[in-house]
Amino acid sequence: MGFDRYASILFIALGVALFFYSQTLTSSFTGTSIGPKELPLFLAVALVITAVINLVAALRVKSPGGKKGLDNWKFLIMVGLLLLYVFLLEPLGYVISTFLFLMAAFQTMERGGYLKSALIAGAFSGGIYLLYVKVALGVLPGLPFGD
Repeated sequence: MGFDRYASILFIALGVALFFYSQTLTSSFTGTSIGPKELPLFLAVALVITAVINLVAALRVKSPGGKKGLDNWKFLIMVGLLLLYVFLLEPLGYVISTFLFLMAAFQTMERGGYLKSALIAGAFSGGIYLLYVKVALGVLPGLPFGD
């Protein structure tokens, strides 16, 4: 199996785990319909849907025979990056650790395009933080040097 297939299966499992974990979060106490529980639930569903779409697309495409070793290395690097992300989430905070994880993941998948990768990683990590913490009033690890 190729990198896309492994990654899709990993993201489906992660999305399902996030879905069930989000069910344990408390609902909003502010009287709004959107609270700390809804954003992780939405992201989990979106992650599973996009991973399933990617898995179906990867199963339809025949991979070239010479790239199997490279795909396996990319998969192992991504698993290592994910573990590193989990360990750095609390000390570095959500925004910094997510930005670094996404930059490393983008460069693992495709070298180059540093500015585009930085813009996407920054917009994603900052945007999700603002949506979840400021709008949905959820709690994520802040910046290590204070909010």
